[in-house]
Amino acid sequence: MSQSPLSADVSPSETIRYQQGWRALNRLLHEDRSFSGNERNCAFLNRAGKGFTDISAISGFDFPDDARAVVATDWDFDGDLDLWLTCRTAPRVRFLENRSPVIPGKWLALRLEGDGARVSRDAIGARVELWLEGQTAPLLRTVHGGDAFLSQGSAWLHFGLGEKVEIARVVVRWPGGGIEEITGIEPGGFYLVAFGKTAAVPWNP
Repeated sequence: MSQSPLSADVSPSETIRYQQGWRALNRLLHEDRSFSGNERNCAFLNRAGKGFTDISAISGFDFPDDARAVVATDWDFDGDLDLWLTCRTAPRVRFLENRSPVIPGKWLALRLEGDGARVSRDAIGARVELWLEGQTAPLLRTVHGGDAFLSQGSAWLHFGLGEKVEIARVVVRWPGGGIEEITGIEPGGFYLVAFGKTAAVPWNP
């Protein structure tokens, strides 16, 4: 694939190479071929701050798809994150269910809702600070309007929690500058948080 020109002052030969690159790319698109030769997907395991281990093959994640985006979401509402992959060629969409044992109390999921006037209904731009007992920095999650190429993540904000943790406080920073501390939240549950209401509402899938 040809590189885009870095400036407007390009030679005729550079212009020709650039146009040839786009023609080659369009030919691949019309033939439903891979952009990059069916490179395998990769997965890396976070070893608790001690680096990462490549578990692509052993996890079964290394499909030879021309993958373009991955979205992590708790699709079956069991407390862990599942994955959706979008690909350039078939299969265009692939779902990977997380079948790891779910340990009660090691996760938390929140869904924010605005009032439709001061904060949008979907609370786009709102940020949640989850402070755990004994920790000096919070866990952060932000509500985004889009996550990756041709994909959209869930409106639920998922937090993975460690062993024997207790929640000290939950703070929501709403778009526009409003800040609220939310009460009534315990690990291992789904909660709805509405703008202007400081008490979370438990939600049962």
